[in-house]
Amino acid sequence: MPYTKAELDYDTTKIDFYREFVDKLRNEYLDEMRASSNKSFRKKVGDVNILQSFEDIYESLGIETVNIVDSIYSFLYIEDYSMYDAATLLEAKNNPDITLTPEVTDKRLKQWTKHGERLNIHKKGRLLDRVIDRVIEELYITKESILPEEPLEYVMNAQGTHRVPGAWNNGKYGHLKNWDIVTYKAIEAEDRPLVFWLIHKNKKRQFLNKTSYFKYTKYTKKKDGTWRDVKVKSPTLLDKIDDGEVLI
Repeated sequence: MPYTKAELDYDTTKIDFYREFVDKLRNEYLDEMRASSNKSFRKKVGDVNILQSFEDIYESLGIETVNIVDSIYSFLYIEDYSMYDAATLLEAKNNPDITLTPEVTDKRLKQWTKHGERLNIHKKGRLLDRVIDRVIEELYITKESILPEEPLEYVMNAQGTHRVPGAWNNGKYGHLKNWDIVTYKAIEAEDRPLVFWLIHKNKKRQFLNKTSYFKYTKYTKKKDGTWRDVKVKSPTLLDKIDDGEVLI
């Protein structure tokens, strides 16, 4: 009848064949690790050197934290006294007050790369986007924004006697389009703070404050230096427009 794992773990010394089987696997693994450590943990496959990685037999973790002194991994730790002559070595052996410092080699260091220079600091922005692809396309769904349709309106002249032809498409009137500056109709938005937006990519991008409004003069001023007209729209219409990034 086969032994259970609990029975094998309880006292493997009484089950010789199992102990021999485990020892054989362990020794083969250690021999492979020893041979690989002598080649800087690289294995030649064609014209490519492949980095080999090994685990601790007992913890199933990497070997970077294993005990390499007086253990089964002692072959990873080399103390070299070859820089001392025979007389010095003999004197140190007979005199406990003499301590010789060997040249120590930890073969595990060949399993990872050490960088001697500081990494560049990349701030959030277009440069970082070129260095790191921060958009996971499989999870990124692009929603196309569309400006809402506006009702057909007209503009009366100053006297209010008749409509002004074409005035709806000029100045502060007319349907919204990209690069327009827009705000609420004051009468219909008494309970809302005064806010200005830039229409960009069919979205409304809010100017954070007066400073940001004047900062982005390339949008808020015309080429001749005069200020652009601000289109005034109802809160109902503006609430239908998607929000874009705030202009800080």
